[in-house]
Amino acid sequence: METDIQERIRAEIEHAAENSIIINQEYLDDEQLTRERQFEVLTEIFNMNVRDEEIRAISNHFSPVFRNGHPIHLSVLGKTGTGKTISLLWFLAQIQKLCEERGISFRQAHLDLCCPAPCFRALNTLACMLGASKHYKKGISLEELMARIELSLKTSKGYVVIFVDEADNVRTDFNTFYQFLIKRLPQRISARLVLIFVSNRLNWTDNLDPRVKS
Repeated sequence: METDIQERIRAEIEHAAENSIIINQEYLDDEQLTRERQFEVLTEIFNMNVRDEEIRAISNHFSPVFRNGHPIHLSVLGKTGTGKTISLLWFLAQIQKLCEERGISFRQAHLDLCCPAPCFRALNTLACMLGASKHYKKGISLEELMARIELSLKTSKGYVVIFVDEADNVRTDFNTFYQFLIKRLPQRISARLVLIFVSNRLNWTDNLDPRVKS
């Protein structure tokens, strides 16, 4: 025969199981999921009408794409683990689907600066993602890398989105990197460039050249 304490524990467990606030345990560790499964999880969560305000804000931000306009650059700041990266990747995937349905050219690149890197490494990685370069350790100038990125995007039409994740991790020639993306690149390509910067540091732009910041 069970004791009173065993009955109480059983009752507590059954109550907790029936009234769990966790939809699915794997949602708590989504970094271990494949990207496809992460998107499925987010879709399920968003379908429950959560983060409506955020979805509305980002939707409004990108709405110019569908009326031949040009969205301004976007900076997303927040603490580690709040879902900034995966939420934006999920949203960009939805934008891309809508663009495909409407015949709008939409190209995107996700530059994940997960570790501190100099300007050279950041540019080289971006160039590799765009098929404009191979990986170099040295022996090529910043100007050459910039020119290759420009050339790779020269024939792009419509919209080009460059999503810079952990934007504060460019530690050497910081202003050179952002001056290229923000001031120079939009003038060298015909596509409409949209830059997205994500950081855990709320003050990551403090050291940017005022001309770039403006």
